[in-house]
Amino acid sequence: MSKGRIKIGIFAYSLLAMGAIGLNSVLSDMADYFHVSDTTIALIASIPCIVIIVVTLFLGKVLEHISQKRVGIFGALCFLVGGLLPLVLDNLILIFICRAVTGIGIAISQVFMASLNAEFFEEEERPPVQGLASAAQTAGMIIMCLCSGFLATISWRACFLVHLVGLLGLLAMIFCIPDRKPAKKQPEEHKEKSHLNIRTFGWFLLMFFIFLIILIYANNLSFLLVEKGIGTAADTGLALSVYAFGGLLTGLIYGKIDRFLGTWKLPLSMFLLAAMFFITTLAQSMPVIYIGGFIGGVGLSLFFPQIILYTGLSVEPAVIPVAVSLLTCFQNLGQILCPYAINPLATMLSNESNVQQIKMYIGMAAFLILAVILLFYSVRRTRRERAV
Repeated sequence: MSKGRIKIGIFAYSLLAMGAIGLNSVLSDMADYFHVSDTTIALIASIPCIVIIVVTLFLGKVLEHISQKRVGIFGALCFLVGGLLPLVLDNLILIFICRAVTGIGIAISQVFMASLNAEFFEEEERPPVQGLASAAQTAGMIIMCLCSGFLATISWRACFLVHLVGLLGLLAMIFCIPDRKPAKKQPEEHKEKSHLNIRTFGWFLLMFFIFLIILIYANNLSFLLVEKGIGTAADTGLALSVYAFGGLLTGLIYGKIDRFLGTWKLPLSMFLLAAMFFITTLAQSMPVIYIGGFIGGVGLSLFFPQIILYTGLSVEPAVIPVAVSLLTCFQNLGQILCPYAINPLATMLSNESNVQQIKMYIGMAAFLILAVILLFYSVRRTRRERAV
């Protein structure tokens, strides 16, 4: 099977990786329909993240016994079945269960973005393929957010049709990925022992806090637009798509940005994310919301590759896969806890009419604090690099 065909398969399967937030544009409509709070309905996004953590921790062991192709097919089926069943369900608990099943497929897709690349390509071939997978992840987010926003004009149920993108992942696994038996590890592979260190856990905590805060935007944008009276669920879907598009464009030119900005990308990304929250909070029209979202997408796309790089550099080569897997777990843990940490705080600090705006101000303040901390870190790191 040609490597070009495998690249197509990796691209198509990576489209599923951001499925956890594909329905965020319709959260306010679902909350009204089921008569529940925004904290409760946020489980639509949180439950897949819980499942992602569990699946990520055990998937490595599974892949020692079952081929990636078969696991990938199972993941795509989970994405499709769990994603489409709510079309005919009217019970919120059953919908939550379906979201857990969908989370299995999302978790496998996130892991396979890197594992398929490592399985079928040599080391020097991997960077562009990884870039392709990351671009596909962002493209999948754009497709699902945009489509769910427009489908919301029909009904909140129709939004679950965005999971039909799972058909592309299923076909990709069936027709584009070879079925290789798992390679048996040699005994000497288990002898080398390395350990995570305090720097690694520092990056874990940073990833946790970033996604604890950034999910304020995705989880609450639809509620904010309703509170301010300037947008609908369809507008939310478009805004989240613009947000993802900013990240997509930045990812495509990330190599050039990396050479130009160096270590300053981390604090700059925090300032851009703070700017997104500031603009979104003050916006009185959808075009301004779109501008804020685009800026935030650029900021997140500057941050994400950098923290993966620094996490890998903080440990010995043998531990990099474990470190990156745990980094993904902390990312999803932040996403899970966001509504339960932020919503009570915002309720305490606000009156009933401006709770969503207060959430955005909390996000802005948190990113400004992180920007200052990471600015000092970048200054120290730059001085160390110049001294070498």
